[in-house]
Amino acid sequence: MRSSTGSPPFRGRSKRRGFILLSVLMVSMFLMSAAVGYGWFVRDQVRRVDRRRFEIECRNIVLLAVKNVIRGLASDRNGYDSVHERWFGEHLIPIGDSYLVSVTILPLNDKLPLANIFLPDGTTLRGEMEIPWNKVWEEVELPGLAAPTLDFMDSDRTPRVGGYERSFFPNRIPGDPGAFTLFPEIKLDRLVGNDERPGLKDLLTRWCGSKINVNTASEKVLALLEGIDEVTAREIVARRDKTPFKKLSELAKMPAFSNSLGPKLSNALGTTSDYFSVSVYVSSLEADRERSYNIVVTKKSVLYWEEL
Repeated sequence: MRSSTGSPPFRGRSKRRGFILLSVLMVSMFLMSAAVGYGWFVRDQVRRVDRRRFEIECRNIVLLAVKNVIRGLASDRNGYDSVHERWFGEHLIPIGDSYLVSVTILPLNDKLPLANIFLPDGTTLRGEMEIPWNKVWEEVELPGLAAPTLDFMDSDRTPRVGGYERSFFPNRIPGDPGAFTLFPEIKLDRLVGNDERPGLKDLLTRWCGSKINVNTASEKVLALLEGIDEVTAREIVARRDKTPFKKLSELAKMPAFSNSLGPKLSNALGTTSDYFSVSVYVSSLEADRERSYNIVVTKKSVLYWEEL
C-alpha cells in the first residue's frame, strides 16, 4: 500500500487564513493611519483658522485704537507736545474677557529731519542744518561722508564741494538711515551705535518736520544744533523733565541764551511734533497668543504700519 505524499489539506487552509488575517491587519493599519492623519489635518486646519481669526481680530482692534489716537491728537491744540501730557505714555485697555490691549503713544520730531534737511529745491542744505549735519558725521567718526551723503540724497546728479556722485545713489530722501549702509564705509556699528558712541539711527530720522521738538530730542541731538553745547543740552533736558517748554520764548529765557535764540536755532527748534509713534500690544486672555504693532501717525493719517 502506497503512502500518500504532499501537504495535508489543512495546511493549505492555514496559509490562506494567515494571508487573510495579514490583509485585514494591513487594511486596519491603513485605515488607522488615515484616521490619524486626517485628525492631524483637521487639527492643523482648526489651528490655522483660529490663528487667522486672531490676527484679523487683532488688526481690527489696532485699527480702531489708532483711529481714536489720531482723533485725540487732532483735538490737542495747546501749542506743545510733551510726554507730560496725559494722553502720551502707556494705556491699558481691557476688551471684554478676551483681550488686553496696551497702547503707548509718544511724540516724535526727536532727531535731525532727513525729509527736511534741504530747502524746497531739493539740493540746497538748509543753513540751520549745516553745522548739525557735519556734527552727525563727526559723532559716528566718519566726517568725510558729510558731503557725499548729501549727494546721495539730493535731487540732482551734480556733486557738491567735497562730495561725489555714484551710480547707486538714489538721489532721493531715504526712508530710514539704514539706507546709508550702501556706503562701504558705513558698517552696522555706525548705524546703531553703542554705549560709547551714538549711531546714525540715534541722530537722524524720517519722522520729523522742519523743526525738532525741544521737548522730545535727546541731549545728543540737541547738542548737534548751533548754539547748544553739551552742558546747555543737559540743562534743557533737566528743565523739561520737570515741566515742558510750551513756547520757544521759555527756552530763550535760559541763561545760556540771554533772551534770544537767534534765527538759526529758532528755525531748527520748536515745541510741537508733526509725527507720533503708536506702539500697540494685543494679548489674548483665553490663549497664549499675542501680537505687536509699531505705527507712525500724524494728526490726520497713518503713515507707517509694521506687524512684529
